[in-house]
Amino acid sequence: MRTQLHRKKSLHDAGNLSRILVLSVLGVATFLPFIFAVIISFKDIFQFTHQPFLPTFPLAWENYAIAYRLVIKYIANSILVSGVAAVFVIAIGILSGYVFARYDFPLKNILFFFFLALMMIPTVLSLVTRFTLVMNLGLRDTYLGLILPYISGGQIMVIFVSRTFFENIPNSLFESAKIEGANDLTMLFKIALPLSRAILWTLVIMNVISTWNNILWPLVIINKVELMPISIGLLHFKGQTQSNTGAMMAGYLIASIPLFIVFAIASKQFVRGLTSGAIKL
Repeated sequence: MRTQLHRKKSLHDAGNLSRILVLSVLGVATFLPFIFAVIISFKDIFQFTHQPFLPTFPLAWENYAIAYRLVIKYIANSILVSGVAAVFVIAIGILSGYVFARYDFPLKNILFFFFLALMMIPTVLSLVTRFTLVMNLGLRDTYLGLILPYISGGQIMVIFVSRTFFENIPNSLFESAKIEGANDLTMLFKIALPLSRAILWTLVIMNVISTWNNILWPLVIINKVELMPISIGLLHFKGQTQSNTGAMMAGYLIASIPLFIVFAIASKQFVRGLTSGAIKL
């Protein structure tokens, strides 16, 4: 009996050890490029040529000054575009999801399935149509031309997820609020939104990251350097600092700081929203 227990414990320990080793290797493989980027960002041209991956001294702090001066305008553009798009996507999508969840009207399910069908269409298939529409409206090389397609395309997922969550809120809460004299907007802001706070944060973060990282639409619609978001601004920045790899890496690291800040602030709500989404969906 003791021998069997000892054997089971040994197998359990061996399994735990193998999992730890695998996770350790994956963790190192994940963070190693980031560590190398930080090391390279503190090197001047001579240091990088002679010792590219190990730390060297003195540290080339001027790389960050050069990179900040060149990429800050792109970061500001991305913050503006991502922020405005996220606000309108969440606001319109939440209102639409609430209507689908709380009201009955003709062709409701057909219209909702139409929205779901739009999720299955690759974005690139509508690229020419969006470009033609923006050109006809005279919005090329403008913030509006960049933001409006993000707003129209980003609502579909918000409508789908918010409707699912609002439908899972007990109807008795809304009935009690009606008896107390609450109108529809009051029930939305006082009942539905507070109970769905975690998933709302998740949708905000996912929308901001999607807009921030999008490279295809800005590449097509923006030619003016002063309007470039960070996704294509870094391509322009790379051309400016091609001979100085340290400054190039410093620019990449600076460009990633806003997303790190957003995720650090909302990480708990993001994880909570993902887990609650796994349960409800």
